[in-house]
Amino acid sequence: MSMRASRGVQHGRGGRRPVSPNLGSIRLAGGSQRQSSRTSQRRAESTEQLLRDADAERRRATVEGYRAAIRRYGDALDQLREAGGQPATVVQACSSRASCCEALGEYSMALEDLKEALRIPVPRPRKSQLFVQRAELRLKTGSIESAEKDLRRAIELSSGATPGGLAYSSHSRAIELLERLKNTRNPRPEPESTVSAAHEVIVAE
Repeated sequence: MSMRASRGVQHGRGGRRPVSPNLGSIRLAGGSQRQSSRTSQRRAESTEQLLRDADAERRRATVEGYRAAIRRYGDALDQLREAGGQPATVVQACSSRASCCEALGEYSMALEDLKEALRIPVPRPRKSQLFVQRAELRLKTGSIESAEKDLRRAIELSSGATPGGLAYSSHSRAIELLERLKNTRNPRPEPESTVSAAHEVIVAE
């Protein structure tokens, strides 16, 4: 018998018999896998609870609530990054924490969160919404040109959107904000009739 054919076989009085596998090693490996699975599940449940608590604090719309939400979103993001969480969940946590920072006037921190969120690959409608969110924040800080770029990017990503969806909402909001910027830079002249009427009042006086 060749060496290959004789593998897994022992010889004894009763002839050849298969070699039994190491059951102890198999049980140990199975136990380790189950333990790892339970640990991952507990971590996921902890992260979900942190996000729920953070959302509840944010909805309070108070200074204390925003600060508590920022802490909880931070803890949840740490766990998500460590565990390689779902991109959509990470983006939502970053976006929500950014809104809390914005409410407290902590614009630089909010911009950092949105910068991280925009680096993560997500569907175009969600990406468009993030650009609008950052544009509104940049308008508050006076970064007009950067805000305009974000709005145009949002419109590009949401072009062809059907009414009622997330992309359509972002598209409409971006167009609205761009129109406001245009009117701010180039205010519309008063209608001629109004100017004439004002002139007549002055002459009459």
